[in-house]
Amino acid sequence: KLTPRSEISVTRFDEAGTTVASSSFNISEVDRVSYINELNIGLTTANYQELFTLIDFDKIWEPATVKQAYQEFSARDNGFSVAAHPIPPVPNVYDATYQPEYFSIISASEQDIFEQVGKSDEDVDDEIDSTVIFAVLVGAAGFGFSMILLLIMASLLTMPLQKMNQVAQDIVDSFGGSSLEAKQIQPVKDDRLLARYCIPKTEVS
Repeated sequence: KLTPRSEISVTRFDEAGTTVASSSFNISEVDRVSYINELNIGLTTANYQELFTLIDFDKIWEPATVKQAYQEFSARDNGFSVAAHPIPPVPNVYDATYQPEYFSIISASEQDIFEQVGKSDEDVDDEIDSTVIFAVLVGAAGFGFSMILLLIMASLLTMPLQKMNQVAQDIVDSFGGSSLEAKQIQPVKDDRLLARYCIPKTEVS
């Protein structure tokens, strides 16, 4: 079964739609012939007649066209959507003797389908929320790391300038702070020695 409430049936390729087997009931407990329209699983008498007369196998037919026709067939009734496939399958090459012997009838519960779609939407929303939260966290972490890296780089780049500024400030602060000791001039006691320094030198002297 596709879903818990979906059903699968097999009918003969006849005008009445005789049911050979179905998951909707136990055929061994039925004491008469059952028909697909009596099961109330999406295929009414009119819908089955449309399916039965979909292709006229007494005329020449194209395999691709027949396959597409059965694939596109659908019916809805009593909360079921129906698809059908011929048994045996349509051959790839035209065969004048080919004709389906049975139909495989798949009755999908629309309620189950809607519930599964809703659950899928919730799962997708949860996944999107998780993805958004993860992306925000990753972005915040990346932004924080970038700021820390910028601060470190700025500190490394300005460190030499700060050092140079400190050295210059030290030089300015120390300029004139400590004067050289004035040299003491000792008085000259010897007058002759003093005169020797004061008299200009000549060729005679």
